[in-house]
Amino acid sequence: MRLTGEIHMKHMRGFTLIELMIVVVIVGILAAVGYPSYREQVLKSRRVDGVSALTEAAQRLERCYTQYIAYNNNNCASVAASTFTSVTSGEGYYAVTSILGGADALAAQTFTLYAAPQGDQVNDLKCGTLSLAHDGTKGETGTATDVLDCF
Repeated sequence: MRLTGEIHMKHMRGFTLIELMIVVVIVGILAAVGYPSYREQVLKSRRVDGVSALTEAAQRLERCYTQYIAYNNNNCASVAASTFTSVTSGEGYYAVTSILGGADALAAQTFTLYAAPQGDQVNDLKCGTLSLAHDGTKGETGTATDVLDCF
């Protein structure tokens, strides 16, 4: 046993700078690969809010049609004059508006609903503005190759 005051270390503990840099690089690569996937999943889950708002508005208009044989009847609670007032979706990620048929009988038989992205959701370039027509036709203004990817 030495009592001379020398520090004698049999085992060094800790990380070298090289080991630490390797870990930082690996974490950076994982983040670069994972973040875009995470962001796409967030946009996709928020898209459900817009689809839900479109479906709910379409159901209200269908109830009007069942009662009054027209989507644009002023007696219907969800219709104001000949246009549907803008409604914000439940979570606030979309604003739903519509174009209802005009005053003539044939035009009163149609509607098209639009869900425009709001806030952070405007970055959803894949789907953009969603649409739903009286005949069930679905649409989107984004870069998606198949409209069903957005609904």
